[in-house]
Amino acid sequence: MKELSDKMLISPCPTRWNSKFDAVGRLLELKDKLAAICDALSLPHLKSVELDFLKEYHTVMQPVTATLDLLQGDVNCFYGIILPKLVQLRNKLKCLETGRENHSELQYTKPLVSALLQGMTHRYRDLLDVCPTAKEAVVAAVSHHKYKLQ
Repeated sequence: MKELSDKMLISPCPTRWNSKFDAVGRLLELKDKLAAICDALSLPHLKSVELDFLKEYHTVMQPVTATLDLLQGDVNCFYGIILPKLVQLRNKLKCLETGRENHSELQYTKPLVSALLQGMTHRYRDLLDVCPTAKEAVVAAVSHHKYKLQ
C-alpha cells in the first residue's frame, strides 16, 4: 500500500468539527491514486459525480473552515477581527452562491451555501447589519491595526 501513496487517508472524528473537511481534502489530494487505493482496499470506486460533489463541498467549506480556525485560535484572535471576518465569509459565500469570481455555478451544494448564509444571518444579524447593538464590534474592528477603516 505504501507504493500507492505516501499520505494516509483521514478518518472523520465526531469530536473535531472540521475532520470531515480534512478527510474530503485528503481524498481530493489523492484523486489520481484513488482507483488503485479502492482496488487495494476492495472498495467500490467513486463515480465522477461523487468526486464532483466532494470538490464542490470542499470549495464551499474552505472559507468556513479557514474563518472558524482563525476565530477559535489561541494566537491573533481578537474581538476586532470578528466583524470583518464574518463580513468576508458572508461575501465569499454569496460569491459561491451566485457563481461570481472564478467560481463556476454550483451544481450540487447550493443548498449547503444557502443554509450557511441563512444560519449566519440568523445568528449574526445584528453584527452583519451593523445595528446599534454592534457598536462595540465596529469600534473594535476600526481599532484593530489590520482593518482600521477598511
